[in-house]
Formats: sequence, structure tokens, C-alpha cells
Amino acid sequence: MRSPSINTWNTKKWLVIFIFVSISFFILFASNALAIYLSESGFDLTQERMIGALITTLDSLAASIIVVILVTLVVDDRKREKEEEIRENILKEQTNKEEQIRHKIAESVFVYVFGMDIPKNVSEEIKQQIFKRPFIRDNYRVEYHLKKYNDNILECHTTIEYDVRNISDNDQEFEICFEMESRHHTPENPPRVSILSAGNKRIPHEDISYEDRKPGMRTASSFFDIKKGDQIKITCCFMSLKPKNHNDAIYSMYISNAIDFIIRFDNNIYLYQKASSLHPRPLIEIAGNEPQIHRYRLPGPILPYQGIKIEWSENTYKI
Repeated sequence: MRSPSINTWNTKKWLVIFIFVSISFFILFASNALAIYLSESGFDLTQERMIGALITTLDSLAASIIVVILVTLVVDDRKREKEEEIRENILKEQTNKEEQIRHKIAESVFVYVFGMDIPKNVSEEIKQQIFKRPFIRDNYRVEYHLKKYNDNILECHTTIEYDVRNISDNDQEFEICFEMESRHHTPENPPRVSILSAGNKRIPHEDISYEDRKPGMRTASSFFDIKKGDQIKITCCFMSLKPKNHNDAIYSMYISNAIDFIIRFDNNIYLYQKASSLHPRPLIEIAGNEPQIHRYRLPGPILPYQGIKIEWSENTYKI
């Protein structure tokens, strides 16, 4: 792409060429008009020779100007093309050098920053799982409400809420994805999402896909676009069946600032429950006045696959 200065120069160049060409044609026109005038007027031999020499000089001058202009055009265009080619080669060379420098820095960033020569396959995994993820989660909240289904099985009514933010330099497609335990459901009555919303939009049931990606688990998913820098609130509600002796892992697929977890038991259910941190940072239990409700918070930041482990058992199970 030509620079503005080159475009300005081209405009001025063509203006000068136009002026000189106009002058050349004016000289030619004047010399021809003078020749016609002389042919119709009477002059002595000396005057005719002098005026003839003048006409010849004018014709030569006009022709010389045109030749000079043509030569200048050819030379100038070749000069400009050469300068442009040199400029593009320099820019390409600089770009290649910058790319090489960035590549070397990317390979050695862990050495420079942490003073450790991490194996390449490990550093690649870190980049893929952390640095190249385009989304981050805020206000991540999970709530379990356990109700009696039968003597051995509980209904787990789950609500998941979080804000997802696009931190990349481009618009991105985001997959809303939730795993629901299905091993205690019948094929005729699998777990299904009851509410799924993104921002102010309720996602229709026909836009939610279901897959059995893992044994005993059913995955619900839907896709939508998030513009660069935008943040959207996601809400999902579903019910799945779980045994009365059970443990779950609540983790994040993206970097999260924190996880807030609430487990609520119906008044006719009495179970021993325990929550622990799947993170080097300890889990915080938030005190409350309701014995059937337990609140926890795992402070962030939380990396992918870190989170909270929750378990309950029938040590004091009563109906």
C-alpha cells in the first residue's frame, strides 16, 4: 500500500506534467499559426529565413519538452517502484525479525520470568489451558438443593450462574456447557435443562443439544457469540438424580475469580456433608443460622479444573 506522501507526490507530479504538456502544445499551435500567417503574407528572403528558423526552434523546443516529460515519467516511475520495493523488503524483513523475536520470547518466557527451563510439552499445555483461553468467569455461583426422590435416591436441583467475559482481541463463539449426572435416570426420563439464559435472552429448548460424552453423564450445550470485551450473564437450572452417598466436583473450565457454592437440604433430609478445596488455597465456610443450608467460598483466581469437592453420606439419614 502506498503511503500518503507518495500519493501527494504523484498528484503534484501529474499537475506539473499537465502544465508542461499544455505549454508544449501551445508552442506547437503558435508555430503552426505563425507558419500559416507567413504563407499568406509577403516578406523578403532574410525575414522569411529568420522567421522560419524561429518556427523550427519552437517546434524543436516543444518536441524536446515532450521527450523530457516522457523520459522523466519512465525514470520516475521506475525509481518509485524501486523505492517501494526496497521499502516493502525492509518492512518484510523487520516483520520476520519481530516474529522471530516473539517466538524466542514465547519459548523462553518461563526461563526469563520464573527462572525455570520448563519442558516444551509442559509449557505448551500451560499456554493452551491458560494463556490462549479467550474467556474469563466472574461471579461464579453454584447451588445444590437436595430433595427426597425415594429411599436411596435424591433429587438434586442445580442452579449455576456466572458472568463470562471475552478478553481476546476478537469476537468469539462461546459454548455454554453443563454436565448432568444421568446414571440414575431411565432412558425415557433423562436429565434435561429447565432454564438456560444468556444475558436477557432465554435460550429455547430446541437450541440446546444433549450428548453422552462421558459414561453416566449427560452434557447439555448451546453456542452464542460474544463480542470483544463484552460480558454476559449465564444462568442454567436442571434436576438430576444422585444417590444419598455421593461426592461431586465443582470446577471451572475457564479462569474464575472465585466460586461460591451453596448446598441446601430439605427439612426431611439429614445427611452428613463435607466440602473441601481442589486448590492450594483453602475453602472458606460462611457461617449461617440455617442448619440445612451450608455456604462455601473458594477465593480466586481459580484455574481450569480447580474447584470444590462436595460429599454427603447417610450417617444420620432420617426420613
